[in-house]
Parts: sequence; structure tokens; C-alpha cells
Amino acid sequence: MIIDLTRLRENDKGTYVHSVAVSALMVNLALELEMDDEDVSVMGVAGMLHDIGKSILDPDILNKPTMLDESETVEMRLHVQNGYEMILGMTNVDHRVLDVCLNHHERLDGSGYPNGRLAMDLSIASRMAAICDVYDALTSTRPYKKPWLPVAAITHMADQPDQIDPRLLFSFMRSIGVFPAGTLVRLRSNQLGIALKSSKPKTPQRVRVFWSISENALITPYDILPTKGADGDQVVSREMPAKWGFKSWDKLHDYVVKQNTFGIRRAA
Repeated sequence: MIIDLTRLRENDKGTYVHSVAVSALMVNLALELEMDDEDVSVMGVAGMLHDIGKSILDPDILNKPTMLDESETVEMRLHVQNGYEMILGMTNVDHRVLDVCLNHHERLDGSGYPNGRLAMDLSIASRMAAICDVYDALTSTRPYKKPWLPVAAITHMADQPDQIDPRLLFSFMRSIGVFPAGTLVRLRSNQLGIALKSSKPKTPQRVRVFWSISENALITPYDILPTKGADGDQVVSREMPAKWGFKSWDKLHDYVVKQNTFGIRRAA
């Protein structure tokens, strides 16, 4: 395993860094899902090895500065089967690591590869890996593209509920603290807020609080940075405006977003 990872790092440092990032995202998501310690560890290993098959691909394809052509794409897609066979030959490897390696490019609607599997045949682990893999790929620099903002990447995935598991994606949003701009969210403080658009890649996303659930009334809007700590406020669910009787949601949304809140109120 170590030799294969070393080969991957030498062949394509970008993929190696991507694998480390996906591993961290998988661990973070597993913790958000309250998996036990053993499962969290397995998810981390699965993330680290999900692209191990690229270690035996042609470096010229891996490092090509432009988009791949059709034949190169076919060869690139072999990495999932190659990786599966490499891991299959290892000892004491959890079956979920094999599953993630083979199926992280599969999609719920059967449009993925290598086998076009449908939702009913895709495990939680492979669905988690699909989310973490796509997110890091979109938000990372590539020779042929600039990195997307985290909010843009999350929005892109949220717009594909037929391919990406919506429930797991929401858990992923909670785990990294990023939601599609304009999303109505419920906070642990029993208030409603709107996720705002971040202007810079490393700028924490704000939530603009505007509604008291206990009072069933509009309050003076203010911004917070949700935290995951026990003492801070945090997002607990994604809400539908109609559920709360917001009939003119577009107007209310625009009103709240355009308010000047004069900075951030620390979550308490």
C-alpha cells in the first residue's frame, strides 16, 4: 500500500494531494454522521485509496494541461478497476475500501461509471466518496481550470439530486459549514436564517438570521458564523419556505439579504 501511494505521489502530485483531501473530508463527514471510531477510520482509508489506480496510469495523461480527448478519457476511467484489483491483492482491507475505490464515480441515476449502477446498488460509503471526490475536484486548481468557490461547488451538487444523495450532501454541508447561497436554514437557537454568498474562497460563510421561531415573527436581521462547538449556534436543517408560511419568499429573501447588518454577531 505504501509503495503504491509513493508511486502515486511521484506520478501525479495533484492526485496525491486530492487523495489526502478526500480522506480528510470522508473522516469529517463520517464524524458528522456519528459513525463509530472503526467506521470513521475505514472511511479515511477509503478516501486515501480511492484513486490508487491512477498510480499505474500514463503520467502524460494524468498531468495533461488540457481536457482529455475521448481515448484518453477511456484510459483514465480504467483507474477505478485498476485500483480495485490492486486493493483486492492486499491483506486485511475492509470491503468498504474496495467498494469506494470501484464505485466513487457511480451516480444514483445510473449515469456514472464503470458499471452504471443505480441508487439501490450504491452503498453509503460510495455515496459519501462521490460527494467528497467531486467537492475537492471542483474546489481545487487543475491545469485546465481555476478552483470553484466552495459555495459554487455545493450549489452545483445540490442541483443534481438525481446523481448526488441529497441527505448525505446536507450532512456534508454541515460538516464543512457551506450551503448554497440563498438556502433557508434552521438554527439550533430556534431561529431561521439565510445562507449568504461568500466572495472569497477561504472566507467563512455567513448565515443571516431574520426569524424567531418561538415568537413566529421577523426580527432585526444579523449575521453569524455558525460553529460546531457545543457553545455556538449551528445549522440543524434545511427548510422549505412554504413550511413557514413565507408566501412571498422571493421578496422576503431579497429584503433580508439587502439589509446592512454592520458586521458579524458571534454565535452564543
